[in-house]
Amino acid sequence: GPLDMSNTKVRQALNYAIDRDAIIEYILGGYGTKLATIVPDFFVGYDPNEQPYPYDPQKARELLAEAGYPDGFEIKDFRVGRGRFPRNVEVAQAIVDQLAQVNINVTLNAMEFGVWAKDTNEHIIGDMSLAALGNTYFDAWNSLFTLCRSGNVWAWYSNPEVDALIDEAGSTLDPDKHEAATKQALQLIREDPPFIFLYQLVDVYAMNRRLQWEPRSDELVYLYDASVQ
Repeated sequence: GPLDMSNTKVRQALNYAIDRDAIIEYILGGYGTKLATIVPDFFVGYDPNEQPYPYDPQKARELLAEAGYPDGFEIKDFRVGRGRFPRNVEVAQAIVDQLAQVNINVTLNAMEFGVWAKDTNEHIIGDMSLAALGNTYFDAWNSLFTLCRSGNVWAWYSNPEVDALIDEAGSTLDPDKHEAATKQALQLIREDPPFIFLYQLVDVYAMNRRLQWEPRSDELVYLYDASVQ
């Protein structure tokens, strides 16, 4: 029958099937940190007790069998916007190769980023899509609200418990309550993953020695305060 992505075990299996360490080491040259959910360790709401999914293809195969896919399945349109993130087509190819090890046969669609972005804004992402999200607030809630709150333009996920926690965290002025509800929401998406969680990129800058400029921690490149010697 048709692929049922609403089955939590299928999405857990996808997470167990990916070797994040290999992708970070061999494709990104070590410039990445693997993630347990959608937020790195310097964000409000980050929980050090939440561990990244381990690479366990055998566990992935077992979960697929339990979910009714003992022979795997096909993903016909895995979209990646060429050149949008460092080495993203190579990362996508590695994901294709790793999923093939658990009998998930993926057809990669490396497309021009403008087309990818236009489609994504119209809620078209094919069967699977490689994406990233910047967050200048360093608060996990912003990422959760954007990507996981049902009904939002970049959310393909709907979990009433997660929605309730996102709404609770977003409507309190108490920073402790805000963080507690955000952490709970992240725990839920760790167990019921909306995505294959991958890594936080480490930005790399190459600069002419004459340039006087410091990279910002929020990745934004403002040249107002730059000067040339």
